[in-house]
Amino acid sequence: MRLPALIATAVFLATAVRAQDEIPWVQIDLGGGFAIDIPAILADHIKPDPDAPKDVMMAFSVSAGDPGTLSCQLQRSPYTVDVPQQTLAASLSKGDMGDFCKVSRPGVSNQQGGDPVAGETEGLPSANCLTAYTEAGQQAAGRVLTMDVVAGKKNFYALMCINAFDDQDGAVTAYASRWSPIISRMQRSFHLPAEEK
Repeated sequence: MRLPALIATAVFLATAVRAQDEIPWVQIDLGGGFAIDIPAILADHIKPDPDAPKDVMMAFSVSAGDPGTLSCQLQRSPYTVDVPQQTLAASLSKGDMGDFCKVSRPGVSNQQGGDPVAGETEGLPSANCLTAYTEAGQQAAGRVLTMDVVAGKKNFYALMCINAFDDQDGAVTAYASRWSPIISRMQRSFHLPAEEK
C-alpha cells in the first residue's frame, strides 16, 4: 500500500469508526466463487504480499489513530490426518476452537480469552473466538486476536484479525467500541463456492 493511500485510508477509518458513522462496504470477489465484504476504502489494498503463503486469500493492515491498528488475513488450509474435516466440523459445532486463539511465542503474556461461540457460515459449521494479550517488545504491545474458522468440505478457512494499541486495556477497549462491528461484518459475509458446501 502506498503511503498516500495508507494515510487516506487511516484518516477515513479513524473518522468513521470514531464517529460510529456508517462505513461504505463492498463485496470483494476472491476468485473461484469466494467472496467477502470489506470496507470499500480497502478494496484496492487486500491482495496478499508476494511473499505471503499461497493459501492466503486476502490480507490488509491499516493504522487509524486512536483506535490503533487493524490487520486481517483470510487463509485456506487443507485438512490433515490429525485433524480431518469431520473432527473439525464436530468441534466447531460445539464451540470448541482448540488452539486457534492461543498465542504461543516468546514475549507474549497475560492472555485472556473469551468463550468461543459456535455458529454456521452458509450452512457450514463455524465458530469464533478472541484473546487479549500483551506482546513485549512491540511498539503497540496490547493486542486482541479474533479468529473465525469455517469447516468447508475440502478445506477449512480462518479469518484472523489482530487489533493493536499501546497497552492491553486500550486494545480491548478499541476492539469492543470500534473494531468489533467491522470484524463481525466481515465474518458474517464470507461466501464459499458450491464445492465447499
